[in-house]
Amino acid sequence: KKMTKNWLTKIVSLQVAFALLGSSAALADQQFRWESFNSQSVDTTVGDVPAGAFKAGENGPIESVSDDSLYLCRGEYQNGVHPGKLWKSWCHIGWNGQEVLLEEFEVMITSPGNMTLNWVPSSRGARHPGNTLPGGYNDTSQGFGGYPLRVCQAEYQGGMHPGKLWLDMCHISWGGQEFPMTDYNLLTVNQ
Repeated sequence: KKMTKNWLTKIVSLQVAFALLGSSAALADQQFRWESFNSQSVDTTVGDVPAGAFKAGENGPIESVSDDSLYLCRGEYQNGVHPGKLWKSWCHIGWNGQEVLLEEFEVMITSPGNMTLNWVPSSRGARHPGNTLPGGYNDTSQGFGGYPLRVCQAEYQGGMHPGKLWLDMCHISWGGQEFPMTDYNLLTVNQ
């Protein structure tokens, strides 16, 4: 009886994780979903932002624009799906020490509902909450087995930049490079 309950709990947990990670179709009736865009359909510097896009940070005092908001995006790259920041017309992700600009990507869209997204302070070596939001997965061809990449954000150069939790650090992109940050916030889903 106890073993059956543990397996049921694991199955439900996997279903929730896949729903949060899943395709737009799987999340269509959910409060948080990923919608496809490309570099010709958005430009954050002129306010051309998808309706309901989740604001995940700010760029800081680097450029003089009316809105320096950074929105949560993710995109396919090197056999994985990597969360990052929507800035200007591209999804900026960190990968292998570099900042990569993706022309095809998904943006997290939110709508009113019972669940809330919250940023929880954390750091390298700290115990992470179980309700962190998976935003993608790592390279499935290099033996990582599609390891989930949690959504995080970290301060850098006067801004707060969204990125991915990998090897217990928040990997953000900025100025053409990827930076692993040891102090960061994790995005959690609460009901």
